[in-house]
Amino acid sequence: MHCTLDGVRKHPFYCLDLCTGISVGDTTQDSSSTIPQAIYITNTYYPSVRNYPGRLSGNHDEACAVQFAIWHFRNELEATNHTGNRN
Repeated sequence: MHCTLDGVRKHPFYCLDLCTGISVGDTTQDSSSTIPQAIYITNTYYPSVRNYPGRLSGNHDEACAVQFAIWHFRNELEATNHTGNRN
């Protein structure tokens, strides 16, 4: 997702907690993750790093994969328990 950070619009963010809702116009406190896996993922993959083995061809798809990986470690989300449409 893109947010405004310190007046800079469209700054990329990932959501750490799948179970916490956020809507357009909401404000939240930026916080650093202490989840080792989330720290590794955000420092090693898109958008921090743009070229690595296994990277998907589109930025949107890669960002979705990174977000899913964070939720996997934070909320135990599994690909086998997800259904729905891609929007």
